Amino acid sequence: MEGVITMQNRFTNWVYVVSLGSDIPEWSDISWIDIVDKKCKYFYPFDHKSWPNEPPNYIAFRYYSKLQSIHHIEGYQVVEEMHSHIPEIKAGAWEPHFLFDLGKPFRPDHDVPTGPRIKRANRVWVLLDTLFTSDTISDALTETEKRKAQ
Repeated sequence: MEGVITMQNRFTNWVYVVSLGSDIPEWSDISWIDIVDKKCKYFYPFDHKSWPNEPPNYIAFRYYSKLQSIHHIEGYQVVEEMHSHIPEIKAGAWEPHFLFDLGKPFRPDHDVPTGPRIKRANRVWVLLDTLFTSDTISDALTETEKRKAQ
């Protein structure tokens, strides 16, 4: 994967909001939440139609029906083996994945529940400030859409 070049736009306020499960995947000894909270890592498939091909500048995590944290993505790489980066993941080859190094978490000073527009594991793009000024992630999505339409 050394020949793969991707660019991260470091000058954007877009946040990719993803859902984390509390389960422990069969290929891991820790949960999705622990991968983020304890390892400060996150990953998703590279070059997959349902995931961004350009690494986000910010990523936010929601679980237990509300926003839990927002992180600046400090660095990333495309990897085909996770165990050497996250030892709790079983050794073996993977399809290429973006692997992100997460910056220190930050969050609004109030609870931001998911809201009615975002179902199950849906992922959404919102503007960073809307997560701080909206009552729900759904409201942040609505405000982001309004601004985009202007």
